[in-house]
Formats: sequence, C-alpha cells, structure tokens
Amino acid sequence: MPKYEELHTDTVDGYFDEGTRILRVTYQGVLTPDTTRDVYAWIGRLIASANGNIHLALGSIYDFRAVRQFDSHTLSTAQKNSTKINRDAELRYHPVALVVRNRYQYEYVRLTMKITPQEERKRILYTIEEAEDFIKHFCEKYREFIPGLP
Repeated sequence: MPKYEELHTDTVDGYFDEGTRILRVTYQGVLTPDTTRDVYAWIGRLIASANGNIHLALGSIYDFRAVRQFDSHTLSTAQKNSTKINRDAELRYHPVALVVRNRYQYEYVRLTMKITPQEERKRILYTIEEAEDFIKHFCEKYREFIPGLP
C-alpha cells in the first residue's frame, strides 16, 4: 500500500513516486474544471500529509499528452487554484514540468500556466525523459535552497 494518497479518476491519475521524489500527474480525455479542482485538492492533502514539507517532492510532472480537449472554463479554474497553492506554499524551488503532445496543447498549457521566459521553475516539454532531466538539472542548480537533497 502506498505511503501517500494516490488520485485515480476517469480523467486523471496521480501519485508521488517515492523513488524519484517526483509528483506525477497524467491527464486523459477532456480536461474539465472538476478535474483541475480534484488535482489541486489532492495536492493540498499531500502537502498536509507531509506536514507542509513541500520539499519532500523534488518536482512535479504534469502529462497532458492524452488530453483530447480542454474545457473552456478549465483555464480560469487552473489559474485560481495555482495562485492559491503558490500563495500557501513556498514553491520557488519546486520545478514543474508540463508534458504536451503537440502545438495546440503547448499553447493552451502556456496560457493556462502563465509561463513566461522568466518563469524558470516551469517548463513545457514533449517527453517524460525531458521532464525528468529538467527537474534533475533544476534541483542541481538550486541545491543550496532545497533541503534533503541526496
């Protein structure tokens, strides 16, 4: 039995990979505001179960490649929940890799996450391997600010 709660619905699967210390979320089908709320609520529970230690996870990978459609209200729901979690937890040294399949997904995710060139901790990529490498290199760069690195 996993130590940390997992999330499994028709549109999202998420778990904390204790081996790599990466939070992994995979979306599929139609991404809706309900799915987005479920993911952020689950992340909040994970942070609480780790006694607020957000550095337990070295980074997060959100895989959008199996998403067929983004519900039009998902954008505002994601922005609102992202702002709240960023306000409530110190995430400056928590890298986020967003994995997409095509240019449409790339643009939607870029707009949703308000990713700018200055936003160093968030990156849109096309493979899980690139995502894992991004997290590894980010953590190496900011090693002195991330407690508990091996």
